[in-house]
Parts: sequence; structure tokens; C-alpha cells
Amino acid sequence: MIGPYQLNTNNIPAVVTRTSAGVYILSRDGISANYVGRSDTNLAERLATWINQGYSHFWFEYVTSQIQAFNGECNWYHSYQNLDNTIHPARPTNSGWQCPRCTIFQTQ
Repeated sequence: MIGPYQLNTNNIPAVVTRTSAGVYILSRDGISANYVGRSDTNLAERLATWINQGYSHFWFEYVTSQIQAFNGECNWYHSYQNLDNTIHPARPTNSGWQCPRCTIFQTQ
């Protein structure tokens, strides 16, 4: 993960320069992890949806596949306590993938 960076319309395209799948962490203070997420296709586009949603900073990491994005999100989800995420990361529809850190198997 690289960051933290301020989460704003100027900074996202300045630091997330590739159209790529990726994983990210959002923060309200630039220090604590408050939310973890992923994009299976366009990380910058996904991060932009979080502007003005109560988070001020982000960290990110590019990945090369959907399964790497899913695994990365699951790993970060299990690494931090007290996240705003209310449910376990969802696996992509019809993928059949399981979380690499627990026995969660969702029926999507």
C-alpha cells in the first residue's frame, strides 16, 4: 500500500495514474484505517465515489486481477479492527472464491 494521500478530485488522478484493479483503505484522519475496499476494474473511478463521504485520506495498491483485488480486500478487512465496513467483502458474482483468511463463503 502507498499513501496516505488526501482524498480529493485533484489528488486521485495525480497519484492513481493507471486504469487498473486495486485495493484501498480510507481514513478520516490520515492515520487510522476506517474502511477497506476494492475495485475490480478502475481504482481511480471507485475512489472518486468516496469524495465527500466522510473520509479525508486513502492508501492504495494496484493489482493485476479480480482475484488479487478480492484477496487483498479480504486480507485488509481481517487486519484492522473497528472498520466502518459492516459486512465481509463480497466476492465477484459467480466466482466461487473463498476468503483467504476465514471460512466465509458467500452465495452470490
